Parts: sequence; C-alpha cells; structure tokens
Amino acid sequence: MTRNPNLDFAKAIACIGVVIIHCSFPGMAGKFAVYLFKFAIPVFFMISGFFLFRPDAPTNEKIKALKRKALHIFKILLFAELLSAVFFIAKALVVKECYAFDFSAGDILINCFTGTFFNGTLWFLYALFWSYVLMWIALAVVRFIRNRRTLHPGLAGENTNLLTFNKFTPPDC
Repeated sequence: MTRNPNLDFAKAIACIGVVIIHCSFPGMAGKFAVYLFKFAIPVFFMISGFFLFRPDAPTNEKIKALKRKALHIFKILLFAELLSAVFFIAKALVVKECYAFDFSAGDILINCFTGTFFNGTLWFLYALFWSYVLMWIALAVVRFIRNRRTLHPGLAGENTNLLTFNKFTPPDC
C-alpha cells in the first residue's frame, strides 16, 4: 500500500488536536478549543481502521501485516508504560507521597485489557493493540475454516458452507 499524504495531513491535524485537548486552557477559549478538537480521537480510529482493513490484500498477507502491526503497537505500549512508571514513581518520590499499585494477578489482567497501569492517557494504544489482535485471530480462524473445507472433499457440498446461512427445508412428513 502506498503512502497517502492526505492521511498524513489528517493525522498531523488530529495529533495537534489531541495535544490541545490534553492542555488546560483557561476560560471560554479553553472550553471552545477542547470542543473544537474533539474530532481528533475518532480521526485516529478511522485512519487506523483504514489500515487495519486493507481490502486489496490477500488473507495471508493481511494476517502477517496484522501480526506485525500488533507487535509494533505492543512495543510502543511497553515503552510508554515503562516511561509512565518512571515518571509517576519519580513524581511520588519528589512530592513525598506514597504511590500505591496493586500487583495482584487480577489487577494486572484487567489493566492489560482495559487500559494503562499508571494513568488513563494510553487507552488508545490499548484499544488499537486489541483491535489488531482480535482481527488477526478472526482472519486466522477464517483461513483455518477455508483450508479445512478445501482439504476435505466431503465438506465441499453447498449445505456445509460454514461462512453463509443456508435455506432450511424441513423434511416431508
């Protein structure tokens, strides 16, 4: 897939919008800026979805690309979490407050699926990561079902197609 400069421009504007949303500007101008740039997060989701779908690619290529993208996002997520940990622990040491985090298995599991361990700013990366993982699994399952159907000639009949709904005709009584 070739690079699209229009998507790069949209990502740049959305990136500026995300920064403005997270800055606190005083008064009515601040409220207006936050309201004006609320489009930024949905734009990132739409652009990510565009690259996630890739209708022109064969299934095997889509699966490889999704795995590569999920690993890329995971590396960014891991780095961001480690950076957040250093920041929040250092902040707690400077302010001399206790930073409490429950390292129970349940808490860690919940945070891995729902968002960041230290604050809520990385939720988009988690959502993007799990979108890629779920799409990767779904495509792998579809490929598996298609391969099973082609490997077993007995499954090639029209009434055994697992990917479509067939018309049901009741037996004669």
